[in-house]
Amino acid sequence: MTEQHQPQPIADSPPVPTPREKAGLVAAVLGVLGVILVYIWDDLIFAAPVIATAGWLGAWPSFLIFSVLYGSGSFLLAMAAVKAYEKWSHGESSRLANWLDHQSHSRRGVWASRLMAGGKVLGFVASSFVLGAIATTWLIRYAGRRENLAGVAAVSSAIFGVTFVGSYAGIAALIF
Repeated sequence: MTEQHQPQPIADSPPVPTPREKAGLVAAVLGVLGVILVYIWDDLIFAAPVIATAGWLGAWPSFLIFSVLYGSGSFLLAMAAVKAYEKWSHGESSRLANWLDHQSHSRRGVWASRLMAGGKVLGFVASSFVLGAIATTWLIRYAGRRENLAGVAAVSSAIFGVTFVGSYAGIAALIF
């Protein structure tokens, strides 16, 4: 008589995650979704008026109005950021300076700093588009530059206004 061979289990089943591991996974997923939603929400808040105006007046008038509006607002906030940094560097803290310090250490801030250091003009343009004029001007000041910061802020603000508004006005032109 031959012996009957019993099948061996292929592998043990994976261990069941503990409630703490499940909570950690849920927290990580919610954190990632939260960051994505913040970036989307930020764009939606500022893009909605551009798209609505483009639907009402057309893409070109919307582009012209909001490029000037967002560029000017960005310039004013960039100059306020430089002023806040000056106070912060002398020991006076402010919410804006603390926020900017946090932005410079974020993943986008580190990426933009590398861009500006590596490809001067191209990096400046990319940083102005990705981070906006406020954080870009502050990063330049944070790097030690003091001369002609108003000019730097104005150019960065113009780049931000045109690229941000242009992309959404262009999308609106395709929709309407």
